[in-house]
Amino acid sequence: MKLYPLLAGIALSMACFPAFPKWEKSLSRSEMDGVTTLTIASWERGESRRLQGFVIRCSGGDAELYFASGGIIHSYGSGHVDIRLKFDSGEPISEVAKRSSDLTAAFLPDAKKYIAALLRTQRVVLEWTPYNSTATTIVFQVGSLVPFTAEIERHCGT
Repeated sequence: MKLYPLLAGIALSMACFPAFPKWEKSLSRSEMDGVTTLTIASWERGESRRLQGFVIRCSGGDAELYFASGGIIHSYGSGHVDIRLKFDSGEPISEVAKRSSDLTAAFLPDAKKYIAALLRTQRVVLEWTPYNSTATTIVFQVGSLVPFTAEIERHCGT
């Protein structure tokens, strides 16, 4: 049995449909107080080949947006990290994010503003500095987030 037609079909379908990352969605309900939490994440392999992600987490109108680096993020003191974001072809935006307690994630300030920006864009470039290294970037194709707009607005209050 020849597999060539199958492989040709796979190659054709890959060429016809752009490779958007898959957003993973989960809804969980607290057993304690019944509050529902929405989590939506997209994972990419960065320059270090480590799995890195953009994560939206919302519960009861509160929102968090963070970058999970897959390794330790360099901090300039007091648990804060410098990152830069570029939405589509816009100008880079510098932000001071709060580093997670395990040192591997950066929580962006004003999460609702940036979540709303993600819903209006196709591509985000994020620059950050790994521990004991130089600045590095990762690109997230976020256009495929649009189908989740209604749920994000409902749970995040954006």
